[in-house]
Amino acid sequence: MQIPNHTQIPNEILDETHLYSESELKVILAICRKTIGWHKQEDNISFSQIAEITGLSSASISKALKELEEIRLITVTRKDGITNHYYINYFETTSNSKEDHFKIQRGTTSNFEDTKETSKETNKRYIYSKKKKSEVVTEEQEKIIARTIEILNEKTKSHFQNKGQTRETILKRIRDGYTFEDLQKAIIAKAWDWMSNEEMEKYLRPFTLFCPSKIDGYIAEYDREKHDGKE
Repeated sequence: MQIPNHTQIPNEILDETHLYSESELKVILAICRKTIGWHKQEDNISFSQIAEITGLSSASISKALKELEEIRLITVTRKDGITNHYYINYFETTSNSKEDHFKIQRGTTSNFEDTKETSKETNKRYIYSKKKKSEVVTEEQEKIIARTIEILNEKTKSHFQNKGQTRETILKRIRDGYTFEDLQKAIIAKAWDWMSNEEMEKYLRPFTLFCPSKIDGYIAEYDREKHDGKE
């Protein structure tokens, strides 16, 4: 590693990393790198740039951006056919225009420091509310979990059950934005490769198949092999 350059990450992000999902944290750090890392508060950033830094799928990036917008950590301006414009919502006391921007977006007050502190607490409430909401499993998510376990057992000749680590691993990927079709592709791709391999067959399990750092590769592998005519 060479002597590093540095990107200043706001303490409010680092101090509350436990409140963010893995995808949300990766995306906000990528945005920080592309903005603060170049001494800017805002910039045009493409999905491909975020994907290159984070290793996330488009679905995961979209879901993370939506959550980060909901808690008012970032502002995204979207224009058809044009790279999205990202704005990090932190205070900059030397600029009246930025101060006005935050007063408009987060509530007007006569005292700028009061506005800053109020907004910080508001963000925390948004995050905690989001975290509490994320603990609720919807009916649709339950269906995806059940279908995923069913196809997993069918393709791997296994007997995984809808509980414990199996359930939690699948649920985490669903919350990251992966669909049933994505999960199914990961299962089938590795079943093709590992079912006849005694050494690798043991890895046909949710923890490996749906690992955040591997699942996108498995999905891409399925798409390549399907394109090549593998059934």
